[in-house]
Amino acid sequence: GHSLKWIDTNSAGSIAFGLVSLVGIAGSIVDSVLGATLQARFVCPNCGRITENAHHCGQNPATHVSGWGWMTNDAVNLIGVAIPALIIVVILAIVV
Repeated sequence: GHSLKWIDTNSAGSIAFGLVSLVGIAGSIVDSVLGATLQARFVCPNCGRITENAHHCGQNPATHVSGWGWMTNDAVNLIGVAIPALIIVVILAIVV
């Protein structure tokens, strides 16, 4: 790998802070976009509310109305954390 010896400690800390901040913001954006576009939404047959849950009001399964059926809020959160983590790993593999 490459060496970061040419970067003093203060600069390396600033670069790391900036990189982590930018990638964290990117993860937040990924989470928001996926949640707004691909996350599954259902309509409760009992109360008629739109919900992210496949079951609501303790009734029969809610009706899937939008998004990908498997794309739960947990899946959105996982992807929103995994993508920035992978970006950091790739950057570190290139730089270090």
